[in-house]
Amino acid sequence: MVCWAAHKASPPEGDFVECGVNRGGYSRATMYFVDFPRLDKTFYLLDTFHGLEDKLISDAEWKRGILQRYRYQECYEAACRTFEGFRTVIVRGVVPETLPRVKAVKLCYFSLGMSCAAPEIAAAEYFRDKLVPGAVIVLDDYGWKLH
Repeated sequence: MVCWAAHKASPPEGDFVECGVNRGGYSRATMYFVDFPRLDKTFYLLDTFHGLEDKLISDAEWKRGILQRYRYQECYEAACRTFEGFRTVIVRGVVPETLPRVKAVKLCYFSLGMSCAAPEIAAAEYFRDKLVPGAVIVLDDYGWKLH
């Protein structure tokens, strides 16, 4: 699905943003699929690169056991190696605090996969007005019982 979404997002103007990158599997696959180096775009990659932040997990998410589902490890250096040589901006930190570090004015691809409602809502609200006509939004956790 992310490859299809990236393909659909490639023609419109604008940059790519993924919130919730972890090691970068989805974003790296999309870059390969659309031959990202040939596009005149930047890919912004936002994550803590160590997992969920307790302070952002809602009471309902705690009760549903969200932390038992996700076991993250520190992966910042691995993500940096994954994207060496590509036009990317790797933004390490907690969303929503890091959102202003994305300097893109227009977005054609926006992926949300932070596995936690509060930062995903914040990112969606922050980037909503930057989406160009024809932009694609990927909601990685949509429909999951935990979310």
